[in-house]
Amino acid sequence: MKKQFTMMLLSICMLTLAGCDNVQKPEADIHNVRLMVDQALIIAAHGANLKLEIKPEITPQGQALLSEASSLLRRALSGPEMAMMHKGENGMSAEMKRTHDLGNAAFDLLGLMMALTPNAVNAQRLRQLNERLAIAAAGSSMLLQAESAGDFQPAMQKHARKLLQQAKLSFTDIKGKGAYSTLVGHLIEMLGKNVNQTADKS
Repeated sequence: MKKQFTMMLLSICMLTLAGCDNVQKPEADIHNVRLMVDQALIIAAHGANLKLEIKPEITPQGQALLSEASSLLRRALSGPEMAMMHKGENGMSAEMKRTHDLGNAAFDLLGLMMALTPNAVNAQRLRQLNERLAIAAAGSSMLLQAESAGDFQPAMQKHARKLLQQAKLSFTDIKGKGAYSTLVGHLIEMLGKNVNQTADKS
């Protein structure tokens, strides 16, 4: 069952990335990078929660998802496409900087996720943080995909904004401080900025 769940997550990500190839706008490259980062965060959140399961056989599956998320992030942020963008007109754009800032924060959180164990202190709170992060990343991903969704665009944007708002509001209800919580909150905040950026283009 867990193997099927893992394959389902990866399939969703691959389908999303495959669809990116059909976008021909000049800004499509950085748009596609953001989609990859969002998908990596969703995978990472699920992987971190699997690592917190009190079942020895589940931990390797969680670690595998985190490794996949890390690989996807590296591919997005330092692959040949990104190198080409840095040589082009978008090399120093504000959107490029936001994307790298988001990626750097994601890598920082992945480092903490890799170190999680089933007996982690406040494991339940960590699971809640991961769930909020996954919700925010899903909302951001949906909002980006809405730009090329045709008649579905208004509906997708509406639901995406609800997800991002829900993630932000419910995050504030989780008590506790620390590097993990701070990074999750920072990522949710950065993912939420997609709302304003997309609204400006509509």
